[in-house]
Amino acid sequence: VMALADGQAQVEASQELQVVANLLTCLPDQPLLGLLAGRRYQLSRYGIWGYALLSSASLGEALEMGLRYLDLTFAFCRIQAREEAGRHWLVIDDSWIEPELRPFLLLRDSSAITRIQRELTGLRQPFKSVQLALPAPPDGLLSAYAEAYGCTPQFDAAEHLLELDPELLARGLPGDNPSIRQACEQQCRQLLQRYRAR
Repeated sequence: VMALADGQAQVEASQELQVVANLLTCLPDQPLLGLLAGRRYQLSRYGIWGYALLSSASLGEALEMGLRYLDLTFAFCRIQAREEAGRHWLVIDDSWIEPELRPFLLLRDSSAITRIQRELTGLRQPFKSVQLALPAPPDGLLSAYAEAYGCTPQFDAAEHLLELDPELLARGLPGDNPSIRQACEQQCRQLLQRYRAR
């Protein structure tokens, strides 16, 4: 408990996974926990990684920066960009996560991505479409998914996909600042080297 009060304390991945497991055990009838958790991840909470994105010249540049230093974030899912026939997606891979934790972490990470995209673009619906390889929830929960993603996802998909608007990728961002961006990226690079060495 003392470590939680220390702003410099590091929470290990295994500890966070245990907290998630405990939450799911104690709150088994709360299927929206992952969505609700992800919506709380503001860019400012990501530290230097978040500021690097905010100072990017365009959404496309912020996306590249974010994926390059993804290991500095809270995400457990693996996230990659994909482009095919002029369409752009973020592909979310949760296959390596323990099955009982997978839905929570998928929903947390994907709704956190949506929160980040909203902050960067100012748009309520930052993705053209959302596909989730999850069974459809009861009708009474669909509005919570629509609120989290800005659109109702397609369920029972082959994979988890967030479709990006190519026009948005080229749009400039209001926080564009090359000198701040360069300083942030340098710190991100140093942090990543330290994390990987540890």
